[in-house]
Amino acid sequence: MRSSLELRENGRDAVYQRGAVSMAYWIHIARSIDRVTLHKDRCSEVPSSSIGSSSDFWEGGWFDYPDKERALAAMEQAGTTEQRRCTLCKA
Repeated sequence: MRSSLELRENGRDAVYQRGAVSMAYWIHIARSIDRVTLHKDRCSEVPSSSIGSSSDFWEGGWFDYPDKERALAAMEQAGTTEQRRCTLCKA
């Protein structure tokens, strides 16, 4: 039996240790208003169904990340002028 869990994230393999406590984060890219926002996993603004696959370049979309560092890196690469953190969940 392996001591880690292997998950697939955006076409890349990610390995998580058993018992490690981590919180998932979401980023919402809104290209129409040139903004990206960071949310915690349990924020009420995060949609209940996964809609990341239905997003496109011009409209943006919702994307989940297993940790805050990856979410912040994705925000940097989103190509928007404004980067902010959700005021509701205080991500």
